[in-house]
Amino acid sequence: MPRLELCGALLGARLCNKVTQSLRLKVTCKFWCDSTIVLGWLQMPVHRLKPFVRNRVNEINEITAGYDWSYVASLDNPADLVSRGVKADLISACGLWWSGPNYLQNPPSTWPSKPNERRDLPEVAEDANLTSMQRYRRVQALKQHFWKRFAHEYISLLQEKNKWPSGDGLLPDKPLVLIRDKTAPPLLWPLGRIMKTYPGVDGVSRVADIKTKKGTLRRGFNNICVLPLDF
Repeated sequence: MPRLELCGALLGARLCNKVTQSLRLKVTCKFWCDSTIVLGWLQMPVHRLKPFVRNRVNEINEITAGYDWSYVASLDNPADLVSRGVKADLISACGLWWSGPNYLQNPPSTWPSKPNERRDLPEVAEDANLTSMQRYRRVQALKQHFWKRFAHEYISLLQEKNKWPSGDGLLPDKPLVLIRDKTAPPLLWPLGRIMKTYPGVDGVSRVADIKTKKGTLRRGFNNICVLPLDF
């Protein structure tokens, strides 16, 4: 229901905008709504609202910028007469339907106002106030997700290779590699980048210096695996 009421408020704002653009007179507009939820949304920072509500509140705020939104009680709302099933013959003689609430005939300073005090508004995204521990756990979860994807898509293929580098000893320029560690499962093998290779007397490189986050290591080509991707 609040979403429908919000759509009604948007329809009213669009209608007002269409009419005022057609007039050659400068008019001041006043908007009324009997939904405290909609009024609460209109007063809230839009970044806290969920997409459906946020998009419509944005449009309403753009159309009605500079105008006021106020609360009208359901008993004073002419639109509610039809929704309550008032018969047509009674509508024709109803002053509320034709002229609105009686207080509109008085100065605006005397009009009733009801500030929105609701704190339990729906369609509001929760504040992301994360503790340090929660952030740490999220980072760890992302790392685990990355490694699981990596293991599923690449490690099984790399383990099947008898000789990881090509037989000619040629490598791409400073490739990213996995360093084989017999004491750890492949998922935990360290990453590194080849910085320098050492050709043998036959001109074929079989050893390389590899830069890792813990320092530079020298390993034979039979203990490194060139990754099929780079960063």
